Amino acid sequence: MLALLHLEHVRDLLADPTTGSSAGSELCARNRNVFPLLTVRQNLLLGIKDMRHPSRWSIEQMLQIFSSLQACADSPAGVLSGSEKQMLITCRTLMEAPALIMAYEPTEGWPP
Repeated sequence: MLALLHLEHVRDLLADPTTGSSAGSELCARNRNVFPLLTVRQNLLLGIKDMRHPSRWSIEQMLQIFSSLQACADSPAGVLSGSEKQMLITCRTLMEAPALIMAYEPTEGWPP
């Protein structure tokens, strides 16, 4: 499981754990859910929460960091291997530019 908590909401969550969704926290499970009909690049674009405020990283920077996704950037995400889908989910999570990432085995299945 991969949980994203924006730093300004951590204090609220610690005070009252039932306020998770209203405090702006997000959950990104490690079940390799991608948008299969969209390309890798389009999946990354969905990670940008506010198009008026650019993400900390550009899509091209993410593809450079995760070079195995670069070759299939314009391919549908549904044809990716399980490890590539996990990388895509991690990239999409980073595109959200969270202040804090709490992750449980986010690199499971990645090649060494």
